[in-house]
Amino acid sequence: MNQGDIFEIEIENMSYGPSAIGRLKQEDQKPLVIFVEGAIPGEKVKVRLTKQFKNFWEAELIEVLVPSKHRKNPPCPVATQCGGCQWQHIEYSHQVELKKQVLLQQLSRATKQPMANLEALLEVKAATSEFGYRNRVQVRGDKNGIGFFAKKSHQIVHTDRCIVADPQLQKKWTEFLKEEKHLELAKDDGVFKLEWTLNSNKVFEAINEKHAANGFNQINDAQNEVLKNLVQKAVWDNYKETPEGVLLDLYGGSGNLSKQFEGRFDQVLCVDSFNDGVKVERFLQQKKNELLNCSVVVADPPREGLKRVSKQVADLKAKVVVLVSCDPSTLARDLNDFLPFYQINKIVLIDLFPQTFHIESVVTLIHSI
Repeated sequence: MNQGDIFEIEIENMSYGPSAIGRLKQEDQKPLVIFVEGAIPGEKVKVRLTKQFKNFWEAELIEVLVPSKHRKNPPCPVATQCGGCQWQHIEYSHQVELKKQVLLQQLSRATKQPMANLEALLEVKAATSEFGYRNRVQVRGDKNGIGFFAKKSHQIVHTDRCIVADPQLQKKWTEFLKEEKHLELAKDDGVFKLEWTLNSNKVFEAINEKHAANGFNQINDAQNEVLKNLVQKAVWDNYKETPEGVLLDLYGGSGNLSKQFEGRFDQVLCVDSFNDGVKVERFLQQKKNELLNCSVVVADPPREGLKRVSKQVADLKAKVVVLVSCDPSTLARDLNDFLPFYQINKIVLIDLFPQTFHIESVVTLIHSI
């Protein structure tokens, strides 16, 4: 096999990422695994090999020979160029189904539990709005306008709108271009970073500042309310005693998930993270003895997951642990540190990110020993 070779393959499933997966049968050899962005399971496609890895190839989609019944034309004119949305070519209901399968595959592979058993514990919360949901957008600009980076590139894809942005942000976008503010901002270095955040019905602007300069919050307000309600229900359904002791909220930011429990426990401790979670790790080490009576742990770590603190959290032996995750692969890894002592009570997939491959999930664990 060589870079540039062209083959016809059938797409079998989705990866956790923008690509679908197909296999090319080879005589007297294992099938060649090929990752293809823009394809959908069930399709027959023509692809060109572009990059070889140890166990698979990446390939460019040349032509869809037999399309999926779930394929549609992306409504955004730059969807195939922009790196923001990866799944606009897939009907929304099927996006949710694919995310469900990806989540179950990731959890089953890591925990060695049958997919059927995990699926029996799974609930899915699709978004009510597949477009116009983002309350924060970060764009790049130059003298030609603003837009997003192209896939795997720092090349700006200029556009006059973003259909997943909240209408109030879109209005700001339109006004910005009409007033040609990009010409002034591009004078010094030629390029700039711009972020608009919608908070309390007001749009805040940050120019050339760090990401989430106006404060971090979940980018989908409607689904964030669903998330908060699910966390609350997970605690009350499984913590049968009169609320007492400590509820520990790890990577809690400003208390998005734990404010609703104030006054319901003796203590609600919200610990934020910085420098790859060092603050959380140090806190757990220093307060280990004080936290032995911890009743409930809620954790919403960044994409890299709990990592080295997962064992520390499991050792607290809280009656209920609610893990919120935006990456099923790191969630699956972390779960292995809990499963010797905990049982999975429920799994919920919440789609906070329609038109993308990103997955938000909530796993409720009950201490079993």
